[in-house]
This record gives sequence, C-alpha cells and structure tokens, in this order.
Amino acid sequence: MQAAVARRSVDLSPYPDLVMVLLGFRVRGLRGLLSVLRIGRGLKAITRDRPDGLLEENLFLWGINHVGIRHYWRDLESLERFTRSEPHIRWWRSFLKDNGGAGFWHEAYSRQGIEAVYLDMPPLGLAKFAPERTPTGPFMTTRGRIEEDRAAA
Repeated sequence: MQAAVARRSVDLSPYPDLVMVLLGFRVRGLRGLLSVLRIGRGLKAITRDRPDGLLEENLFLWGINHVGIRHYWRDLESLERFTRSEPHIRWWRSFLKDNGGAGFWHEAYSRQGIEAVYLDMPPLGLAKFAPERTPTGPFMTTRGRIEEDRAAA
C-alpha cells in the first residue's frame, strides 16, 4: 500500500513585505571560475554572519558552469541595507570593474513587484520573454525597478 503524500503549506501573513531573490553566476572560463570562487568567500561570510533581515538562503547548481542562490529577505529595506554594506558593496564594485569572465543575474520577487538585472548573461528567466530595458536613472536599483513595475501595473 502506498503512503499518503504529506501536503504542507505556509502562512506568510507575518511577512507582508517578503522579498525572494534568485541570483546566478555563470562561468565562461578559468578566469570566471576564479571570480566565482572569490564570490564564494563572501557567501560564506554571509552564512556565518547572517545580515539582519536575511531569513533563509539556499545554494544550488543551475548547470555545470552556473551556480545559483536563493535568498528570502524580510523586506526590501533589509535587502537594500545589505547591498549597501560590506562584503556586498566591495564585491559588487569589483565585479562591475572586471567580471573576471563570469556573468551575473538576479531576479527579485515581492508583493510590491518584480524586477531583474543581467550582466554579461545570455537571455534566461524573465529575460527570455520580457522586453529588454537599459538600467539607467531610477531603473539602476532594485527599488527603482520594483517601483517602476508597480507604477506600470
């Protein structure tokens, strides 16, 4: 006799401003592998010294050359505070100067809206079907893209 499936759900009402962020790093060669390994050190620091507002994180592989991360943040303010602090700000500035042969992307999902950014990546996720838009002006930040998404709705 087959066992019954244990069906579960969750009550998200205590998290009205929850933000889920999917991130990916795609390696395009040996130099890209070194770049992703440097990022790995920063991720270990985040795991060890969890930033305020980070509720959960998961690491996984999208493919042999593509690592993924999923973060759940209490709210956009917590996420923004983290992205403007160490070690994130140091890594981000360094990556923008020289990506070291690695591509990066993230997509953020919240009740307030959805946003995405892709750096040196082939189309994937939302970029496979949504029209492309250059991230300039207010569209340079997660908040700006989410607010733009909400205004367009």
